[in-house]
Amino acid sequence: MNSRIKKRGSACLKGSEGYTMIVVLCLMSLFLVLALSLILAASQSVNKAGQRYYQEQSRILAISFSKQVERELGNADSTACIYVKDQLEKGWPYYDSEDVTGSHNKVRAVKTLPVTVESSGGNAVKEAGTLTAVMYWQTKDELEDSDEERELVIVITAETAGEKYSITTRYDPTLEDDEAGGGFKVWNGSWNRAGREQ
Repeated sequence: MNSRIKKRGSACLKGSEGYTMIVVLCLMSLFLVLALSLILAASQSVNKAGQRYYQEQSRILAISFSKQVERELGNADSTACIYVKDQLEKGWPYYDSEDVTGSHNKVRAVKTLPVTVESSGGNAVKEAGTLTAVMYWQTKDELEDSDEERELVIVITAETAGEKYSITTRYDPTLEDDEAGGGFKVWNGSWNRAGREQ
């Protein structure tokens, strides 16, 4: 009888070894799944932080460049003001968004300004980003093409690592009293900011 009990006990132990192994494997799988979910959550957090970083870099780049353009346009002797005045004298048409095929459409009236961004280091485009400056002018009164009725619009778009930020700034011509008298106002060649949309 004693040997029978031993055989039965050893058979029970052998049978429970399989169940124990299954329980251990299930627990290991559970811990593995938990570890993988923690790694996934951490990587998503890092990606979102990187995305916010590049969004902020684009915003700072666009705002900084917009302020620089504003300083340039405030000085009638600057290259930017001379360029705009030269384009206006050459017959640069005003932009009308409703004019699709005429002389005031986007193709003829909107100018893209060349902008280069310089950065130290080898990965300049990713670190510094890219800038695009688009410029056009509109008239407040289509029947009268005078200096007082002009409004210069510059849209600056900065892109860093796929994250874009745009600023639209509107400028009015700086008008001064005519030196010849007569109470007329004349454009001195510079522009002052009328509004900014971000």
